[in-house]
Amino acid sequence: MFSDSCSDKTLSLILALSAAAWGLYWFPLRSIENVGVSGAWSVVYFNACPLIVLLPLFAMNFKKATLFLWPCLLASFMIGMA
Repeated sequence: MFSDSCSDKTLSLILALSAAAWGLYWFPLRSIENVGVSGAWSVVYFNACPLIVLLPLFAMNFKKATLFLWPCLLASFMIGMA
């Protein structure tokens, strides 16, 4: 089982790092909003930067990516809904 391979300290550390990353996510968004871009558009701009980098990589490896297309689309949808 999962609990056999990870200790409580490991899980606590992962949870703390995830919470810290989520907290740091808002700093650039607030900076973009202070420039005059509305809140919803700042999220779009902030998430478009990785898309610009990852889209050519996806295009170059499209054949390999089609093997995992449905799990990736489902994960993308769930992340977007969050």
